[in-house]
Amino acid sequence: MFLIVLQVLFVFVASQTANDWSNNGQQNQQYLYSVPNNHINDNGIYYPTEPVQRYNYNDFQNRNNFSGLQSRFSKPNVLQNVEPQKELLSNVSHGVTNLGVNLLRSAVQLQSGNIMMSPTSIATLLALLQQGTNGGAQQQITNVLGMAPEITAPIYRRLTIDMRKRNSRNVLNVANNVVVSDSFDMDPAFKSTAIRNFGSEVTPMNFARADDAANRINKWIADNTNQKITDMIPPEIFNPTTQLVLVNVVYFKGLWETKFKPEATQPRKFYLKNRQTVTVPFMRMRQSVKFGADDRTNSLVAILPFERYQYSLVLIMPNEGVTTEELLSKVTDDDIINYHELQPVEINIEIPKFTMKSDTNLRPVLKNMGINNIFNSESELSGIGVYRTYPPQISDALHSGYLSIDEQGVTAAAASAFAAIALSFEDPQPHFKANRPFIAILWDTQFTIPLFMARVDDPSVLR
Repeated sequence: MFLIVLQVLFVFVASQTANDWSNNGQQNQQYLYSVPNNHINDNGIYYPTEPVQRYNYNDFQNRNNFSGLQSRFSKPNVLQNVEPQKELLSNVSHGVTNLGVNLLRSAVQLQSGNIMMSPTSIATLLALLQQGTNGGAQQQITNVLGMAPEITAPIYRRLTIDMRKRNSRNVLNVANNVVVSDSFDMDPAFKSTAIRNFGSEVTPMNFARADDAANRINKWIADNTNQKITDMIPPEIFNPTTQLVLVNVVYFKGLWETKFKPEATQPRKFYLKNRQTVTVPFMRMRQSVKFGADDRTNSLVAILPFERYQYSLVLIMPNEGVTTEELLSKVTDDDIINYHELQPVEINIEIPKFTMKSDTNLRPVLKNMGINNIFNSESELSGIGVYRTYPPQISDALHSGYLSIDEQGVTAAAASAFAAIALSFEDPQPHFKANRPFIAILWDTQFTIPLFMARVDDPSVLR
C-alpha cells in the first residue's frame, strides 16, 4: 500500500512582531481554551465524556445497541497520574481526527469523484501558520485545531521527533519546507519555531524567476514523495508579490500484516452512485480483523493492520442505499477513534485494488470550516515576517494526494502548499465487500491520528 499527500500554502506576509511561543506544556486548560469546558477536568486535563464500550462478535450478532460506538472515552482514574504531554497528545488525536472528518465532509460538498486528503499534513501547516498569526485569524485556526499556539508548537515538535525515530519496514516520511523570497524579512522567532518545532527546512528563493521556482519546489516535493507527486506547482501561481511558500509532504508505504494472495485477485463489479458499474480487480482473503456494524451511521467498519500494527487501514462502507455524503454527515472523530476498540472477527474481505490521484483547492474548504481571515487583507499573519509595510494574506492553498492499494500493502502521498502574496451485522458468515463508494482512513496507531482520509468514489479512475 502506498500513500502520499502534499500540501502547499502561498502566503503574502506583512510586518509585525511574532508572538513568543512557549515550549512549556504546563497549565493545560489555558492552552486548550477552545475545548468545551465539560471536556476538561478540575486539573485541566482533557477527556471525552462517555465511557468506552468494547464489542465482541455476540454484540454484533445481537445488534445490541451497537450505535453506542458514538460513545466517548470516559475519564479513567489513571488519567490523574498520566503525564500532561500524553493527555495533550490525546487532545491532538481528537483534534486532528475531527479536522479530517470536517475536511472530507466539506470537500465532498464542493467536488465530486475520488478525494484524498491528509489531515496530518493540513493540521501541520495550520499549526505552523498559527504561530505567525494573531487576532481573529489565530482564533479561527485555534478553533479548527482545538489547541492554542502555545501548545501546538511543542506538541508538533514531539510528533516530528517521534515519527522520525521509528524503525519499521513501513515507511513514513513527513517533511516541511518554508520557501522564502530573497526580499522577505522573516521574523527570527517564526523561523526558529519552524525549524525547531516543525523540523522544517528554510529555503531562499527568487520567485521572480517563476519557472525556476516552480521546478525547484516540485523537485523537492517529488524527492520527498518517492516521485509519486510531481509538477504540483505551476509557474503561473507565482507573481511579483509572492513572498512565501509553506510546503508540507506526507509519504507512506506500508506492508500488510497479512498479505493478500495475488492469485486470489479477481475482477468484480463496483457499483457507482449513478447505478452504473465498473469492473475492477478485487483482492480477497479470509482474515481475523476488527470488524463491526455501526447502526447509527448505517455502515460497516473493517480495520486492516500493517506490519507490527504501527498503522492500520480503516474502511468504512455505507450500507446499501446510503451515500458517502450521508455517512460523513453523521460520523464523528469519537466514532473513528472508538472503532479501534472493536474486537477481531474472522471475516471474508474483498476490497478493490486501485491507484488514484486527487487535487483539492483548500481555500474554499477551509473557508467553509470557518478559516477566513488568512485569505483576506485582515489575515493578521504579520508574526511571520515583513515585506515592506504590507499585511499578510494567503493567496492559494493547494493539496494533492496519491493512494495505491495492492496485495502487498498501501502507498500514499500527500502534499499541501500555502502561498503568500503581498496584500452490525447478523450474517453468520460476516463479509466485508467494498463494492460501492466507501471511506478509507490510514491510521497511525501509535499517535492515534489519521495520516490520510479518502472518499473512494470510482476505483477504476486514476485522477
